[in-house]
Amino acid sequence: MLNQTANKSVSTVIKNNEAGFTLLTLLVAIVITISILSFTTQLIQITQNKNYSADYGTLQFFHYLEDEIFRTQYFYLSNNKIVFINENNDKISYSQYNNLIRRQVNGRGHEIMLRDVNKVEMSNESNNQIHLKVETKGGELFEKILSAV
Repeated sequence: MLNQTANKSVSTVIKNNEAGFTLLTLLVAIVITISILSFTTQLIQITQNKNYSADYGTLQFFHYLEDEIFRTQYFYLSNNKIVFINENNDKISYSQYNNLIRRQVNGRGHEIMLRDVNKVEMSNESNNQIHLKVETKGGELFEKILSAV
């Protein structure tokens, strides 16, 4: 027989010609797979988030109208147009122009207040209230009741 000396440490002999998975490589593969899956679900959620910029623009438009009401003497509706009369007797109007809502002072100018508007409806709720409906190109409907104090 061959003369071999016994090794006094406990170890396993790894031969280079053996192929296959060990328990350690299996655990590493599972950890890598789980971490990749956890990141992909977050990436899918990020890419599917709704764009709220149209909402913010419409809410800001409503805020501008509220400020306009507080700074004017009185207001009225005429042909789906809100007309405000301020202390200098300027007529400030808000109306739909194609797919925009624009602001004009004394029938002049073209200040864009809101873009991508499909339809605007304005109606009198009561003596000092206006019911405003704005439908965007995306099909979202926003409603606001504006009232003077």
